[in-house]
Amino acid sequence: MNLITCKKSKGGGKTLNYLLAAVFAANVWAANVASSAKSPALIPAPREIALTGGTCASVAKFKIERVAGIPSEGYELFVKPDCVIIRASDKAGEFYARQTLEQLKKNGAVPCCEIKDAPRFKWRGVQLDDVRHFMGKETVKRIIDEMAKYKLNVFHWHLTDDPSWRIDVPGYPKLLDYGDQCRMSKGQIPMDKSPREGGRYYTDSDIREILAYAAERHVTVVPEIEFPGHFLSVLCAYPEFACNPEGVNKMNRIPMVIGVQREVMCVGNPDAVKFVEAALDKVCELFPSKVIHIGGDECPRKAWETCAKCNALMEREGLKDTGDIQTWLTCHVVEYLAKKGRRAIGWDEMLEVKDGALPVSTMGMRWLPGAMDRVVRAAKAGHEIVNCPHAFCYFDFKQGLAEDKHRYMGRRHIPLKTAYLYDPLAGIPKNFRCKIVGGQCCNWTEFTSAPGELEWKMWPRTLATAEVLWTYPDPKTRDFEEFRCRAEIHREAMVARGINAAPIK
Repeated sequence: MNLITCKKSKGGGKTLNYLLAAVFAANVWAANVASSAKSPALIPAPREIALTGGTCASVAKFKIERVAGIPSEGYELFVKPDCVIIRASDKAGEFYARQTLEQLKKNGAVPCCEIKDAPRFKWRGVQLDDVRHFMGKETVKRIIDEMAKYKLNVFHWHLTDDPSWRIDVPGYPKLLDYGDQCRMSKGQIPMDKSPREGGRYYTDSDIREILAYAAERHVTVVPEIEFPGHFLSVLCAYPEFACNPEGVNKMNRIPMVIGVQREVMCVGNPDAVKFVEAALDKVCELFPSKVIHIGGDECPRKAWETCAKCNALMEREGLKDTGDIQTWLTCHVVEYLAKKGRRAIGWDEMLEVKDGALPVSTMGMRWLPGAMDRVVRAAKAGHEIVNCPHAFCYFDFKQGLAEDKHRYMGRRHIPLKTAYLYDPLAGIPKNFRCKIVGGQCCNWTEFTSAPGELEWKMWPRTLATAEVLWTYPDPKTRDFEEFRCRAEIHREAMVARGINAAPIK
């Protein structure tokens, strides 16, 4: 809650009562200062801010101070009539101070103020499904631009799935031939008929350009490579990696855009496992992120039951059921990545294992509404969790607008207010909340075919995600109507710079 009200004093003058309430460890900071300035519409709201009166006409005079003890990514900003002082312990904190300063500017001047600020969570993410529909390099860079403005710091890049495979893997050239021949389900917009026409994949050069762009803006890019389910694009290129190659061939080796496909990776096939290793080698070569997403969700296990190779794996490794097959693969990959100095993160289905079955370094990403028990159990076991339940974080759901020409997934509505009620700590026992490292909004693209449509669905709802993850741990401390006023201002600014942001309901 961030309130500034002007009221007349007994003497007829105006006194500005400034109240910033951001609850951190149940502490409320408030300041009342005399000023005639209007409320700065900052998103995300800072922890502490006091308007000290007057303005700074020129912010060209900077003084940067490195100060130990300020939290990572945090900063202190002092705007004086004649200069600006930024204190931070790292470059990220300095960068975020500059973003705040940009938001404070009005007609070239900045209100004099003192701000002390630091993030609530270290993982403040935006996910993009670049598989169902290819968005391209410039769209990705625009997303990263907007993320940086609002102190979002993790771009989760979903690069492979059933319909498509968006990066090259040395030694497997057919991926680029078969990895994007999507058969359209009802209502989908058809793509080009020929394989890879239009270059619907990212070259190494593209990826390095995006990574450099993101690094300049203090955004970490976390790539996602999906297996053992959501693997059909690979199987269309290499049917021998399936438990049932003939089933893949009957589909004319053309993947589907929507739905969970029954054909999955044959984990008992050493060549299929070798492919996964090669794909991860390539990802680790390109991406500097210490965390690599390995998918792990929505994997049907029926094919494994009758697969001779998978049954041989079970006998050889002493596995009791088909659920153990995925656990075996996950442990193998986690250890493989650990040797490269990387950590694995996967969707919450991957956590559905016996306690201690996964190395404690493995991270989970919760999306299912019914997954809270396994998430809490994983947190108790020491696993770090990114909590992004789809009821608050999946922006492929409708946003409650009376007039909206776009198609969405399902019937659920996530208007701006619902997104603002998102609480990454909800349902987590207090003793284990330290294992919740943050959250993100997710942008799946089954029904999102173009960059402008993606922006419409992302913004302004992503503003709510940004404020929740930076500022507020508890929905009870938030004032949606006050946030909405600030969001309206930012939405107008977005539209002015060419972002196709949806109106606020």
